[in-house]
Amino acid sequence: MHEHSMIRALLELVEQVRAEHQAAEATGDSVEVFQVHVEVGPLTGAEPDLLQSAFRSLTQETSMDQATLRISAVPLTASCLECGENFEIVEFRFFCPHCQGHVRVTGGDSFQLVSIDVRPSAPQSRPSKLPSSDRES
Repeated sequence: MHEHSMIRALLELVEQVRAEHQAAEATGDSVEVFQVHVEVGPLTGAEPDLLQSAFRSLTQETSMDQATLRISAVPLTASCLECGENFEIVEFRFFCPHCQGHVRVTGGDSFQLVSIDVRPSAPQSRPSKLPSSDRES
């Protein structure tokens, strides 16, 4: 179950970004994470249900126990090394549908943090979205 280790690494990154954001705030108020958004490609081998389960398990009884994990599936894409055609790989057939040539995977092989939504710990404040700066786990 590598989803558990993927989520553990993700949560370490989320905590680092949250702490950086909190330190940058002039008010010094603490912030809480309420949503983490990731993109997952099919070549990661990660199952969304198992990622959700690992997230719930690892955030239980922590400062992120109310946070949610939003998962966006990313298609598996490739580029043909022979004719240059860009396309989506279907049924894990790693050849060009145009010329049957060899391909290079261009997308769908990563587990990437997209954004972290935080809000000040005080419940009356408005939430803000932090870009992830293309950080990967």
